[in-house]
Amino acid sequence: MDEAKALNMIAAEERLHDALARQLPATGPPPGLLKTTQSFHASLGSGGTTLHLARIAALDAAVCTILGALLCAGAPLSTHRHAAPVLHRIRRNEVRHVRIARAIVARRGAGVSVRDAAAATREMLAQIIMPLSDALEVLAVDPRVLDRRLRRLPEGLLRP
Repeated sequence: MDEAKALNMIAAEERLHDALARQLPATGPPPGLLKTTQSFHASLGSGGTTLHLARIAALDAAVCTILGALLCAGAPLSTHRHAAPVLHRIRRNEVRHVRIARAIVARRGAGVSVRDAAAATREMLAQIIMPLSDALEVLAVDPRVLDRRLRRLPEGLLRP
């Protein structure tokens, strides 16, 4: 699959994820979270396509980590009739997005600045997620463990 087709597929699946997420029961976000996440999302595209894709690989890998924690055996969402299938589907798509973005970045060259941008993205995501630690605990996710996992760029995610 060529790069343009792959990126268009990722964009279409992300729009689908938004639609699927709207079907899940939710409470309103904490004050200021929407503005923070919009700003975070806007920052992902700065610095050119290669940096953008490195950030997407790092972010989507982090989303997989979050979803894995929410869906682990014994967690309330792991058996939820409506939420579990939606979250599993999103996770499968995110795994594919990571694979595609990583491959493109690898072809273009993943230097130190690329890995630094990816690591910074995960740091920012952790800062956004951690104020929700009480909700994470209700969902049987240890916020301290998740925080450590989110802040660490996985070894080999973006090889030089």
